[in-house]
Amino acid sequence: MEFKKLDYALVSFLATVALLTAHVALYPYVAGILLIVIALAVVFFFKKNTTASVFLFLFLGGVAAFLFVALFVHTPSPTLAPTSKQITLNAVVDDIPGISKSGTRFSAKVGSDELLVFGPQTALHYGDMITMRTTLEPPKPFDTNFGKSFAYDEYLANQGVYLIARAQEIKITGHAPPSKILEILFKFKSKLTSIIHHYLGQEEAQLAGGIVLGDKQSFTDELRNALSVTGTSHIVALSGYNVSLLAAAIAFMLRKLGKRAREIGGVLTIVLFVIMTGAQITAIRAGIMGSLVLFAGIFGRDYIFVRSLLLAGVGMTLFHSRIMYDLSFQLSFLATIGVVVLAPKLTFIRTKVKWITEAIQLTLAASVMVVPIIAYKIGVFSLVSFPINILIAPLVPLVMFLTLPVFILGWIGTIFVLPFAYMLSFATKVLLFIIKTAALIPLAALPVTIPFWVVALYYIPLFWYLCRKRN
Repeated sequence: MEFKKLDYALVSFLATVALLTAHVALYPYVAGILLIVIALAVVFFFKKNTTASVFLFLFLGGVAAFLFVALFVHTPSPTLAPTSKQITLNAVVDDIPGISKSGTRFSAKVGSDELLVFGPQTALHYGDMITMRTTLEPPKPFDTNFGKSFAYDEYLANQGVYLIARAQEIKITGHAPPSKILEILFKFKSKLTSIIHHYLGQEEAQLAGGIVLGDKQSFTDELRNALSVTGTSHIVALSGYNVSLLAAAIAFMLRKLGKRAREIGGVLTIVLFVIMTGAQITAIRAGIMGSLVLFAGIFGRDYIFVRSLLLAGVGMTLFHSRIMYDLSFQLSFLATIGVVVLAPKLTFIRTKVKWITEAIQLTLAASVMVVPIIAYKIGVFSLVSFPINILIAPLVPLVMFLTLPVFILGWIGTIFVLPFAYMLSFATKVLLFIIKTAALIPLAALPVTIPFWVVALYYIPLFWYLCRKRN
């Protein structure tokens, strides 16, 4: 990774926002750091050292972050209060509800408040107006299967949710979607999901839907735990791989319209895909970076990975200032750096088969970047993660490729969908068998507790190695 002057400003902006949104008491300390930075810039300036410009851009990025937090970042004040008594609320369904054996889970809007609702099995759709009898409770931290306390309240707060509704009864009273565009996209996604469930078994369809559409709401507890224990949760997180496949498909379909038309069509499709899949953090990051690649082609500019990654981070931070504290955000960025920057440095890994070599390099690079933060945040270290990820490396893209013809032919309703559906079903069954079998291995995952300073000592030399220039 090679940083330019503007990149230092972007880094400074992200770091300052992270500090300022962490706690109000840090304001004077951050201000003091910025004053020291500008003082150093002045000192180096008189020595005619190019380091002066670096400190100057660090200062400018920090000032921009100060202004952003002061003018636009406000802690929301929920109008609803927790209550253990049953109350009646009128709400609007704000996403695609997930239905499982235990009931229905969805987000709902009550005035300006966003609620996470757990209720009985009910056929709901985005934009449904509902009346529900419910209690309201604040989210609380809970202990994971690995003995680690998970800050569930902070996790939901990062998404703007401060109350959980435990609904006993839900009645649909009308339909008034907040966004017609979202309604169309969500209906399209629901149709794709129903096609997969029509041709595949329940758990196979859930896994395929998670890999291709990032749909994890209806996952069973057994599947969630198996993914966690084996360190394979990333396969159901929308990533740059999903976006690159989508952009390639659009480019192929628009190949006769010229380069600029292909790139503009790709950008629009990426934006719609990210929205349709629920604007998940990993998808947003991948969407921004994928769009920047296409924009670079449209305007005839070079694509710079570091700047694209930082711009994606700044763009997401402007949308939600606390997003840097979200684990999905952190893992997505670290894994991307590993795949793009660290993997090419692992030239000592060689096999006789090219794709096996690449699979090992990519898996090892991503693991090296994310394992410490997973151990720190979740409290688990998977002993089977690396070999299992190597084993499933060819299966995940196979599931993606087979899902596309199933979507297209299944929509039409032709008999030609059956061969692809059978192959997709077989691939997902093999994938499930590997993950579930590995999760049953004794000591497949170990509970760990590590302090933050250990994580910092790990990443500091690692990033120094990634940023240093090669001879």
